[in-house]
Amino acid sequence: MKKLSTMLAMLSAMGASLPAHAAGPSAIEKRYTADYNRCMNSGDAANGVTSAMLDCTVAEYKRQDARLNDAYRAAMARLSPARRSVLRTAQRRWLAERDPGCRRKAKPNEGGTIWGVVMTGCQTDETIKQTMWIETYR
Repeated sequence: MKKLSTMLAMLSAMGASLPAHAAGPSAIEKRYTADYNRCMNSGDAANGVTSAMLDCTVAEYKRQDARLNDAYRAAMARLSPARRSVLRTAQRRWLAERDPGCRRKAKPNEGGTIWGVVMTGCQTDETIKQTMWIETYR
């Protein structure tokens, strides 16, 4: 985790807008998988190679998206029809807003190689937040 923290501090100093897990331990950071941490702390990603960092980030996004889908299915199975309708509407609204919000967050990095890492990191963080919300939805 030390290399990842050092790298994120370096990117922040360069003005890169970083995903929430870069700010330190949080509920979101705790949801990132060990696979992601291993990936970011090894090989080219650990040396700050953007394409390698993006590979790690995209793989983590896919894992977190699968977790979100599992949480959504579990919630839909336990809810009444009326609550399912509310959740479905909320999920559609969240999905429509996530990417435009992440594009705004990544805009300062537009044109740079770090843009994809920031964009995908934001999508991952937002997906984790939504998963946590759905897990507590009643």
